[in-house]
Formats: sequence, C-alpha cells, structure tokens
Amino acid sequence: AKDHSIVGACLDCILNLIESLVEYFNYYAYIQVAIYGKSFCNSAKDTWSLVKACGIDAIVNDDFIGTVLGFGIFLCGAVCGVIGYVVTSNGGLAVQHIAIITTGSCIIGWVFMIVATEVISSGVATTFVCLAEDPAALARTKPELFEKIQRVYPQVRFV
Repeated sequence: AKDHSIVGACLDCILNLIESLVEYFNYYAYIQVAIYGKSFCNSAKDTWSLVKACGIDAIVNDDFIGTVLGFGIFLCGAVCGVIGYVVTSNGGLAVQHIAIITTGSCIIGWVFMIVATEVISSGVATTFVCLAEDPAALARTKPELFEKIQRVYPQVRFV
C-alpha cells in the first residue's frame, strides 16, 4: 500500500506541473488570439515558438508582476477591512454585524483590486508577446525601455 501512495503522489505532482504549464502558456496564447485573430491552437504553438526563438522566456520567467499585484490586492483588502471596522465599530452595532461588515468590506476591496490589477497583468503579458513578435516596434516607440531591456537581458536576440 505504501508503494501505491508514493506512485500516486508522484503522478499527482507531474499532472499538477503539466496543468500549471498549460495554464501559463494559455494566457500568452490568448494574447495572440486577441492581437492577430488566430485560432487558439495556432496561437499556442506560435507563442511558444516565438518566445523560445527570441529568448524572451528569460524575461517571462523574471516577471514578478503577479507577486507585486498580489501583494497590492491583499493590502487593498486589508485596508478596506480596517475601514469597514472603523466605520462600524463606533455605531453601536453587535459584534456579529461588525464582523460581517468588516469581512464584506475586505472581500469587496479584494474583488475591485483583482479587476483593476488584471488590466496591468494583461498589459505586461501583451508587452512580452509583442516584444517577441516585433522588437523593432518597441525600439521605435519606447527607445529608453528597449535599451533597458537589452541591457538587463543581453542574451535576448532582438531581430
């Protein structure tokens, strides 16, 4: 029985890894669908090939925007919860009502911040895909940003 649980745990780990990779690259494939109107399967293949060919995978791997935005989401929820508590605690409400309002305020703050930060996250991902597709466009329109990217990521092949 012990051998079966080890094999099961290994298989579960491998399946979770595959699922994470598929979700990760689906995100970038949808960008190709939105920009070029390609089919999803072609977009997924093209995005993967493009990212690997240009060396942009180093930039994508260094993308900490999700961590930063996640911290912002948490902070916004906490601030909204504190505001909800402060506003309701002096109103003579029962503890249960204060707890419900505080929790509700926290959840509302999280939801609004998740929606707002998704725009930023999508913009960053789109920038990665567009940089891989046509780096000369970034060099023309934002030469300072292009130079910084070249300086930080010299291994990236800009064509």
